[in-house]
Amino acid sequence: LHKLCGSINWIRPLLGITTEDLAPLFSLLRGGEDLDSPRALTPEARDSIIKVQEALSSRQAHRIEPSLPLQFIILGKAPRFYGLIFQWDPQLRDPLLIL
Repeated sequence: LHKLCGSINWIRPLLGITTEDLAPLFSLLRGGEDLDSPRALTPEARDSIIKVQEALSSRQAHRIEPSLPLQFIILGKAPRFYGLIFQWDPQLRDPLLIL
């Protein structure tokens, strides 16, 4: 849950999701000191996850824009790394073009 919330919080601004939208999910982190302890997913937290899922689905892969340079970034921590190929178009409302 801790890793999920961290990943969602990182991409939240690009998805147009507010911290208030995610508050029910982040509130599950409160309580016990052990980050790996089991947590029960509340209906409100489930709604927050659905908002993230819908935002990600609507911003999935784009077609390449030939006039923009391709960019590649490596995300994550060892042992799990992820690569993201993207373009950045500052003229768009949502400038991140995930390829």
